[in-house]
Amino acid sequence: MRQLLTVNLQWDDQYRDDYMEEEIALEDRWEEQMLLARPIAAIKSAALAKTDVKSIIEWAHLQRGVKSEQE
Repeated sequence: MRQLLTVNLQWDDQYRDDYMEEEIALEDRWEEQMLLARPIAAIKSAALAKTDVKSIIEWAHLQRGVKSEQE
């Protein structure tokens, strides 16, 4: 009967913390980048005026947690 050989390799889960970097949520990264480019007031005013599709999308993203907190 064959016996399986158990070998620990560097990519095994037990070594994952040694080589993986901490993951930052995409939503958080995007929010940081948006707010570095323009102040929130500029995004809000352009979104509410419906003059810029980018602003509408950014404003919806920034408001994503507000609706769930109000419900």
